[in-house]
Amino acid sequence: MYDADGNLLQRTVTQTYPSSSTTVTAYVNGIEYKNGSLEAIYHEEGRYVKQSGTWRHEYVLKDHLGNSRLFFSDINGNGFIEISEVTQEQHYYPYGMAMEGNWYSSISPESAYRYNGIEHTPELGLGVYNAFYRTLDPATARWWQVDPAAESFYGMTPYNAMGNSPAVFSDPEGDLFFVIPQIGIGKGGLSIGIELGIGIPGVSSLSLSGGYTLGSGSYWSVQGYASGFYAGYGSKGAFAGFGYQYAGFQAGLTYGKGGWSFGVSYGENNGSYAGSFGLSYGKGGLGFNASASSIYMWGALNPGVTNESGTYGELQGGANGIVKGNTGLYEDETLAYNVMVEQTKGFGVETAAWLTDRGVLISPIETPEYKNTARESSNNFYKVTISGKKLFAHFLGKRYNIIGQIHTHPTLDIGLSKADKGLIGTIKRNPVYTIGPSKVHKGFYTGENYFMNYFGATHRLLSGKLKIINP
Repeated sequence: MYDADGNLLQRTVTQTYPSSSTTVTAYVNGIEYKNGSLEAIYHEEGRYVKQSGTWRHEYVLKDHLGNSRLFFSDINGNGFIEISEVTQEQHYYPYGMAMEGNWYSSISPESAYRYNGIEHTPELGLGVYNAFYRTLDPATARWWQVDPAAESFYGMTPYNAMGNSPAVFSDPEGDLFFVIPQIGIGKGGLSIGIELGIGIPGVSSLSLSGGYTLGSGSYWSVQGYASGFYAGYGSKGAFAGFGYQYAGFQAGLTYGKGGWSFGVSYGENNGSYAGSFGLSYGKGGLGFNASASSIYMWGALNPGVTNESGTYGELQGGANGIVKGNTGLYEDETLAYNVMVEQTKGFGVETAAWLTDRGVLISPIETPEYKNTARESSNNFYKVTISGKKLFAHFLGKRYNIIGQIHTHPTLDIGLSKADKGLIGTIKRNPVYTIGPSKVHKGFYTGENYFMNYFGATHRLLSGKLKIINP
């Protein structure tokens, strides 16, 4: 049983072998009932669970992918965790199948949230994992259902799990969805329409368009787009073609019901709204068009390596699932910049962070998946989602609105690199800042035009006289 948003409310399992039984599990915002009795209350660090009529706190240690590995509880209440108080131990094959071994014995009731933090359902002997959107079968290393955003990963089977790299990624949610309201004018008159789809518009997507043109009536089409090629079918028949765009200019060649046509256009995109005008030529002669649109998207852009559980503080090591570097949200932005610079001086590598509406979210300099260098850094530690026009970074179960990115340059005051310029487009035209030994630079877009400016002196940023989030 599910609610209107797709959240699981109740699961009923009836078995007839080896004995007849019915188990009803109810889910209420992290609280679970089994056959009408309260069984456990789940939170970020584990759960509060009932055992033999007595309630106890149980905590869980997870690896870098969010896989639950070791559960423990201070059962005797002496303030120490003893070997006998390890309540559950889990080890997995790459896609989540449980390994058999001489592990610590589990203490009932076992936690069902294991691989990737997804609920394991052993009933009926299936041993699958029930995620929000799909069901994972660890035996076949595939999902049972098609990825709802399969067109965004056209090089893989739509049933693929973890991008076929389970040691690097946890489950990408696969729910990237977009809406593009449009208005335009052309040879046929004024038109108003909307496009709904899954994937990344202009990169790889599958969408449905519809609208109305004054004087001509309604229109519709279904189309797919990947690597510059597009094809579809609609009220005017089948069509296919190829398009290319660079620095605001676009050109495309299309074949449809009316034969071949060629079009060129120029547009501006400020990250929130886009407009373009152009010319086309085909069987009907020369035509013109002008349009305005706005893209709204929802879904996960980066699954992260923390599965929203996160870590906080200075965790040294960089191996065996442990991250290296200062990690977490700093509400005091001046303190955050000092931490980043001191860390860069100590290790000689870049330190990166998201600028959010609540502070500076610093990423580690090393995880089992990546290692920062003197010229490169990563923000992939945190899960990043998009909702409408806003980007969010996830940390410790909460999400923070991304308003920019900042990273250090260990030895050079070179400003932003080509990769930094590309990052601005990735994060919805939010600015990117670099902290060099003596200078701070800012890169940003105005329409299709890119600018990089000197923002201020590094010593002013570190003393609090220069601020970014709260100037």
